[in-house]
Amino acid sequence: MRYGGLILLAFLISVSLAGCVAPGDPHSVLRNQVSHQLSPYRFSLARWVVIALIDHLRPSFVLRDPLGDLGQSERVAKVEEYFVLVEQARELRRKIEREENQAREGILQRELSKIQERKAELENKVEKILQEQVRAALRAQGIHHPWFSTLPLKLFFPPVNVEIDPAPYLMVVSPRDRIIPVAQIPLKPEINWQIAAELEDQIDDRFNVSSLVSDRLSGLSTFPIMIADDRDLRVAIRTIADEWTHHFLFFVPLGRALAFDFYNFDLRTVNESIACIVAEEISDMVIKKYYGHIIDEQEIRARNERRDKFHSELRQIMEVVEEYLSRGKIDEAEEFMEASRIDLVEKGFYVRKLNQAFFARRAPYISTPVIINPLAERVKEIREESRDLGEFLGRMSRINEPGELESSDL
Repeated sequence: MRYGGLILLAFLISVSLAGCVAPGDPHSVLRNQVSHQLSPYRFSLARWVVIALIDHLRPSFVLRDPLGDLGQSERVAKVEEYFVLVEQARELRRKIEREENQAREGILQRELSKIQERKAELENKVEKILQEQVRAALRAQGIHHPWFSTLPLKLFFPPVNVEIDPAPYLMVVSPRDRIIPVAQIPLKPEINWQIAAELEDQIDDRFNVSSLVSDRLSGLSTFPIMIADDRDLRVAIRTIADEWTHHFLFFVPLGRALAFDFYNFDLRTVNESIACIVAEEISDMVIKKYYGHIIDEQEIRARNERRDKFHSELRQIMEVVEEYLSRGKIDEAEEFMEASRIDLVEKGFYVRKLNQAFFARRAPYISTPVIINPLAERVKEIREESRDLGEFLGRMSRINEPGELESSDL
């Protein structure tokens, strides 16, 4: 029964990622055409979930706990070692890309293989440690699912389950005359940027749209939660908490509404705002409790200041672009975006491609506020009014649609 429940949960959550759309969606034909065009490069979520679930359950079938009798300090040490290896592997890949000497490249490749082997040895342990640490932080906030609110024993649901793997890229498509995501299609992690640029050109030319292959994702709210194998510790923890929140929301009205109307901008904004708030607070708690000794707070502040400056630049650019588009000046908007991209690069902010799809990808996220959205601001206000994340998620669970955020009964 336990395994059957996990498999059913995986099916329910992961199928929702396919992106159901509301009846009469005017972009459904375009979305299907783009998806068909990209079929050789599409990442199969269903296939990944099946493989990940088998890998995740394998230790249970052989009655073996991957953590054994590891104490808390040993667990923390395993996680720290793993993410040191992640950084070493990332640096080696950069060196290999730049290396022109074939013999030297072979040496670097062998060094990378050794690191990957050690990472693989640690991976199951690290997955289990991180999911337990995040689960403990969530439970400490008094979070339980509203399904069980009438029971004397408050049950934590859904479970936190994690699988670390190479994450896919994401093809985002927007119309040229407005900023809105009409298609978001995961692409295989093996593609390179040359292939990505070719795919963008094909989609733009054939359908007269704006497309963008984004950087590899940090994770996905599949079940188990997919965590990218090339991100640092803080990002990994934050991503687990973020994607778990989407699991939680899937079983309340707001999340279900998004599952069946995936491209509804207001629903996405509210759901992402909730997830970002939970992720930020939970990751801070976990880092402070277990890994504060290896985190350089000064470096984090500098990184946050740089991020805020970048977002400020993007917000100013987007305001001008939306003004152009509102007056039907598409060519002028695109010329302005390219000039702005070059200016950003000169200021030290590398942006490979700046277009309507770029902004369509970022707009719903409270952590990357290229626009000030009143729905996102209201979600933040409700969090500030709540004593903890448990109360905050409980209030969010009572909302059926974004318009109810202003309700006095909330």
